[in-house]
Amino acid sequence: MESNNTSLLPYLLSLLGRQSNFCSSIDELCDQVQDLIMEDVIGPYGTLRRAVKFAVAMGVNLGLLSLSDKRVRMPFKLSPKRPATLKTIAKQNQFLRLSNAERLGVGLQGQ
Repeated sequence: MESNNTSLLPYLLSLLGRQSNFCSSIDELCDQVQDLIMEDVIGPYGTLRRAVKFAVAMGVNLGLLSLSDKRVRMPFKLSPKRPATLKTIAKQNQFLRLSNAERLGVGLQGQ
């Protein structure tokens, strides 16, 4: 079943990512997200709690969240990667230009 309603999942991921243990209860998430979102996002769900539960269920189905003992947890830390340096990018580009034989260390000596 497809839903065209806006999900609170990005907000929940952001809130959980700021927690030291990356977990929270549904009640705590409702309290934290209450002031962040507009009423039209909650409207299709009826209540804020239903909207949060829908977002949690979506996160669990996508593998972004886990739910156990009424605690919502991020099973990993979402952190941005360090930006690549120009030297690293140049090495990657050079590797991509190599043929399969050169990557495997097999020279084309006979040709």
